Amino acid sequence: MKKILFLLLLTSIAFAQDNYKIIYKQSSVVDPVKMKEYMKEVKGSVSFKSPDQYYELLTNEKESYYQQQERIDNDQNNPMSSSGMTIRIGASPKGTYRDITAKTYAREMDLDNKKYVEMDSLETLDWKIKDQTKAILGCSAHYAEAINKENQLIKAWYCPTLPFTGPSLFEGLPGTILLLEYETTGKLPRVVTFEAESIDKNPKRFKMEKPTKGARVTRAEMEALSKESREKMMKTFQIGIDKKLD
Repeated sequence: MKKILFLLLLTSIAFAQDNYKIIYKQSSVVDPVKMKEYMKEVKGSVSFKSPDQYYELLTNEKESYYQQQERIDNDQNNPMSSSGMTIRIGASPKGTYRDITAKTYAREMDLDNKKYVEMDSLETLDWKIKDQTKAILGCSAHYAEAINKENQLIKAWYCPTLPFTGPSLFEGLPGTILLLEYETTGKLPRVVTFEAESIDKNPKRFKMEKPTKGARVTRAEMEALSKESREKMMKTFQIGIDKKLD
């Protein structure tokens, strides 16, 4: 009996669920040449640098929660930090809960002063795993690439020894994404980078909450609402520049 109890104890320890907290820094850089070309096209002279943003990923084998951290930007070279202003175009995600087992997600969104909960199935990218590796935060990270439905090239470095998930809604790799980069489309493309800054195993504070407040919409419905909002804002922006030049 003692032997059986000992084996059961070993089994429970071996399959104990570890929790992880990973902090990511998201940076967004606009190509200066493309910025100048765009400003000539709209006949404006707007110049700004998007501040870095920080996100917290709580994850284990069954579920995860991803949300932005509130931080004060003290960068004196950033004109946005001194004014406390942040320009947002389109929907702004507040927190994303993922049910890894069921392969679904629920994401709280703010758009035009309205709250939504985007709920849908997780989409998996068709990743091509390469032979390159490099060390990131003590992990041996492997390189992979994928093309999403917007025809954007997604570059990622993932850690196979952390078999969980990654930042935002990037899915399908056999490990946690620690570094990711892609370029947005449109007239003013930006290079967006997510980079893990710290990994904390079994943190003291670990709480996930599935978003429930707001009108429930699908991914396609949220994309349509966001597109409509962006078009309205860009039209208003263009009218404001035209009036300024009159």
